[in-house]
Amino acid sequence: MRDAGTSPATAQAARILGALGAMVASTNPSAALLADGAHVTDADDAGPDIVLDDGTAGVRHACTVDVQVAGAGGPTDDSERRLQEGFGLAALTGEPEGEALLVGGWPALLHCGAQAAVAALLGVVARERSAVAPQMIVDARSTTLAMLDDAPLRFLRGHPPRPRTRGARFLERNGRLARASDGWVSLSMSRDDEWETVSALARRADCSSVTDWIALHSRRQVFDILQAMRLACGMGLTPAEVLDDPLLRERGAVRHGRVVSPFRCELRPGSRWSPPAIGDEPPLHGVRVVELAGLWAGPAATEMLARWGATVVKVESPQRLDGFRDDEGTRFETFNAGKRSVLLDLDGDAGRAALHALLRSADVLVEAHAPRVLPNWGLDAPALRTLNPSLIVLHLPALGGEPDTWPQHVAYGFDQEMLCGQAVIDADAPVRPAGVPLGDPVAATAAAAAVLAGLWQRMRSGAVAHVELAQRDALLHHLAPRCEAARGGRAWAADALAGVIASSPQTAGEALAGLGTDRGWDQGIRMLGTPWRAPAPAPRPGEHTAAELRRAGVS
Repeated sequence: MRDAGTSPATAQAARILGALGAMVASTNPSAALLADGAHVTDADDAGPDIVLDDGTAGVRHACTVDVQVAGAGGPTDDSERRLQEGFGLAALTGEPEGEALLVGGWPALLHCGAQAAVAALLGVVARERSAVAPQMIVDARSTTLAMLDDAPLRFLRGHPPRPRTRGARFLERNGRLARASDGWVSLSMSRDDEWETVSALARRADCSSVTDWIALHSRRQVFDILQAMRLACGMGLTPAEVLDDPLLRERGAVRHGRVVSPFRCELRPGSRWSPPAIGDEPPLHGVRVVELAGLWAGPAATEMLARWGATVVKVESPQRLDGFRDDEGTRFETFNAGKRSVLLDLDGDAGRAALHALLRSADVLVEAHAPRVLPNWGLDAPALRTLNPSLIVLHLPALGGEPDTWPQHVAYGFDQEMLCGQAVIDADAPVRPAGVPLGDPVAATAAAAAVLAGLWQRMRSGAVAHVELAQRDALLHHLAPRCEAARGGRAWAADALAGVIASSPQTAGEALAGLGTDRGWDQGIRMLGTPWRAPAPAPRPGEHTAAELRRAGVS
């Protein structure tokens, strides 16, 4: 593939495609801003499969992805500022009672690049199925809106915008952020019994509060103690500290001081996938995906696949539905539109047998549990390959690793930001969380790209991929240039905006109104000549159980 653009957005797309194994040739001057020494390489770009462009080169060859960035060709910080201020991110960032703030690290430009990588892979899948090289359009304004949880849908449904809830002082007042003896820790416990467990620790140490107990310990001590009890938390690592973190070195996410590809892929020979040619259908028409995931990252990944034609069967337990169902509906609708819902009791033999039947007829499995869960259901990697040798599998755990050799950490969005150097830029700087948990959209987009790469690989060679993409590794790869610059004692240009007061920030609703959209929302990726299709509503619990089990041959 060739990066013929000029912005960090196309350079980020090239990094992600390179991490998935693409040979990348780049003439993009912004690639140096994201260089981490591992992903962009020289390559013979004669007859590339993919060309990334941001309107400056006018290249039209094979699958072309035109990345439309506000202010392309101008100063990068100007483009990032316009996107954050004009399309909702700044309006969500900062203290509830304070000024709206900008986020460091170019989150809008880099997320646009991640969406461009997805667009590129959608394009090559479409080309394989139609023999026509498509032109994909990626709009940075809409991809910025796509980062914002359910904010766009709340506007379209007439709900008021959510208040800011991720300012550091707000999080500290509400027990989500606490100061240890050598830095900050995040606490993501949501149940009363979890807080009681930590309170009991404090009482045994004769401390009057949880915060007093935390203050007596280091970040690592608090993290290790709480994780041993499977309580969700994180520790605030600076970018300079991340690459020396022993957990990352042990896992192999960092080698020789550099971040490696977050995609841990095992390929096995299989039969080539030859799906029917598509006419006016979207590129993933006929692809069947089974989803075992809840909340944000996993469901958002499969929602992207559903939006482009895949049939996504969302499997939930009757005892534990997706946690976003009970939240005014807009969060669940945002990440589950157009899916089919199946309820199965996976604690029982009948439910597990039904799940096995669904997987036998599926093309893709996307699951976002701790690594011990699938083996407990009799679905470790050998069992999955026996059950369906053609099944592409994507595991999306928080940290990942083998159940017997890697701690089964529990970490949510803010915890991931703390662990990867996003929230704490410098030991002396304030904690600066983004207005939304960046780890979720980053992991979701990378997961969608991995599935599409697996489908393309199977069409071209017959190889079947099992991929582990830990959510922390996805965010770490996203932030690798910042971490490597900090470790080398260099300032990263993308941090200049961190904590800067935004001028006249617009909410997601104001941005959508300004775009003049009255048809819904395309989330930033379009295929030239393909009509926009409104997704079906998100499903009711178990709405399609009987039909999907009949289809799978379960009586």
